Amino acid sequence: MLLAEDNPVNALLASALLKREGCVVDKVADGKEALEALGRARYDFVLMDMRMPGLNGLEAARHYRAAGGRTPIVALTANAMAHQVAEYAEAGMDDFLPKPLDIKTLAERVKQELHAA
Repeated sequence: MLLAEDNPVNALLASALLKREGCVVDKVADGKEALEALGRARYDFVLMDMRMPGLNGLEAARHYRAAGGRTPIVALTANAMAHQVAEYAEAGMDDFLPKPLDIKTLAERVKQELHAA
């Protein structure tokens, strides 16, 4: 799976949790790097932070979907109001997980994605 997260502490925590669930994790720090990684490799799913420097998560998702990308994208965000969630869906994101990340919720979401892949 691909983890796009610019905060080193959040990236370390999420990566450790994902690895504990049996995931192989590639980490990138911004949307441009996420698009480059998605162009080089096949991923079962992407966890994408919304607020990253340069190309943010919404912009990266829009570019990826416009190019025909179909890998599921799950937004990582502290912004989970209804209008924001609708914006994530409009950008092509399949779901969102609220920050701070809850270990149980992340593990359940990972299991759902891995069984769907």
